[in-house]
Amino acid sequence: MRSTTRLRSILAVAAGITLLSAWATAARADDENPNINKRGDDEKKFMLSLAKAIVKAAHTTAKDTALEKSDIKKGTEGNRETIVMQIVYYGAITKKKYTADVEVKVDTSKKDEWKVLEIDYKDDNTKVKHNKTNLEKLVHKLNGQS
Repeated sequence: MRSTTRLRSILAVAAGITLLSAWATAARADDENPNINKRGDDEKKFMLSLAKAIVKAAHTTAKDTALEKSDIKKGTEGNRETIVMQIVYYGAITKKKYTADVEVKVDTSKKDEWKVLEIDYKDDNTKVKHNKTNLEKLVHKLNGQS
């Protein structure tokens, strides 16, 4: 009788850990790959998750990403805007601080259906070049495509 109760307790704890792990994985995936059309009401939170996703795509080993400043600038064409960001991150091995200047060009012609057109990325990391292929893939992910 005791072994059955103990087994049930162990199974209940295991099930709880499994659910918590699945939730944490889903939350981490959303944080790493924000969708430009699911920005929500907290612009600061979205901008930080966007900054983290961009730096992670550019430098997969980057650590401790922080958003220094961000702004949305209207383009010369009425349906284009540019998200301008200054992002700080640290190298995984050197622990050196790097600064990235990023421009995310967005088609905003449809209010609830923004489309990322391209990401212009520059940083002061002279030892490791940023990964252009990953940034191109990120454009699709930001638009909700795989």
